[in-house]
Amino acid sequence: MGCWHMVLLGLLVLSLLSSCRCLVLSAPDVLARMPVPRSYIATAVFQDKLFVIGGWNGTARHDAVFVFDGSSWTGAPSMNTKRDDFYAAVFQDKLFVLGGMAWSLEGMGKVIGEVEVYDGTHWSPAPSLAVARSGHGAAVFQNKLFVVGGFDNDKELLNSVEVFDGGSWSTGPGLPRARMGMGVAVFQEKLFAIGGNIGDLASDTVDVFDGTSWTSMPSMPTARHYLAAAVFHAKLFAIGGGIGFNDGSALDSVEVFDGSSWSRAAPLATPRDCEGAVVFEGRLLAIGGNSRPSLQNPAAITLDSLEVVAA
Repeated sequence: MGCWHMVLLGLLVLSLLSSCRCLVLSAPDVLARMPVPRSYIATAVFQDKLFVIGGWNGTARHDAVFVFDGSSWTGAPSMNTKRDDFYAAVFQDKLFVLGGMAWSLEGMGKVIGEVEVYDGTHWSPAPSLAVARSGHGAAVFQNKLFVVGGFDNDKELLNSVEVFDGGSWSTGPGLPRARMGMGVAVFQEKLFAIGGNIGDLASDTVDVFDGTSWTSMPSMPTARHYLAAAVFHAKLFAIGGGIGFNDGSALDSVEVFDGSSWSRAAPLATPRDCEGAVVFEGRLLAIGGNSRPSLQNPAAITLDSLEVVAA
């Protein structure tokens, strides 16, 4: 083979390798790592920065707040209450944290209804939820803050919905079925409650609120609880989650709803449940959580990674 043939062959190989590299980079990858591993966190984008709030590190609940600007981490003032299994949302230019599990004087977890608000400088109390709840979801919908489902101090699942208008809480139309650990997001001008636990089992069902009433939408291909949900590129993503409390394994699957049907996307590099998800700087991220590799190896590994789900 002549020299020019060798050069052309080399260029072809380099081109193929470059194409393969692009494919690898477009797959899920780790963007950054948190200062410490956390699960059962709340996440939000506030004042153009990514906030990771509270959560569980495998041994204790936390009040610490980490802030990522796209290149490095800093700390923000800690919440007044250590909590995990709660939710955060940005409403009326402030960052709200809602309910969750706190530490009781007896040393056990206590479900709380306390709400705190961060204005970019400090945390202050806001009107509490009428019903203390953990494992719930929240989203801003039709210019109000909705808090959906969860469980109470008796470990009873909730179908109740609370609505905050900026001054006080009111009761909204309840979920068709009580559930906890669901994903909640606003998609195509409707409020979605996705998966979670209904009874003792992880669910694939999807309930949707249009501002007046709840209806059912096509179920996900995979039942899951303690998943993360987010809207990206005009599609609704259901990310990770767990199969069930008695199983122990986390999922790497990602499923996408386009408004009429579900499809499967590229899986996570690391299976995870109890994670957060946000869209930040043009990427959909899965943040922290627990990785439980299998039923045979159910011990939770708390994660510190920010994984790119889609870009």
